Amino acid sequence: MRPFTGPDGVSHDNQIQTPKYEYQLYLRYNLESATQLGFGGGWIKGAGDVVNHQSLNDKLNTRYLRLSAAHFFTTAFQTELSLGRDLSVEQGFKQDSFLSVRLGYLF
Repeated sequence: MRPFTGPDGVSHDNQIQTPKYEYQLYLRYNLESATQLGFGGGWIKGAGDVVNHQSLNDKLNTRYLRLSAAHFFTTAFQTELSLGRDLSVEQGFKQDSFLSVRLGYLF
């Protein structure tokens, strides 16, 4: 697609991006009052570019799964471990697997 340039040398293209949506489902189970296990997944879609009313066919389409475990060591200090992977990815980088550790202090 060639950009339209007017007689003044300025491009008169019109570019917009469609909205991005993320849908999530997450289930959590309390093993005890201080320890939780979680399982979930999600779907990210949208954010495609449109130039001069023509789609560039670059919308996101990602499906993923996540597992997590969280534990309160004290009433204020929590740690969480998360594992996950992307199941399918269109337009972007695929995470074959990831691990994250989060430490939290409530005050």
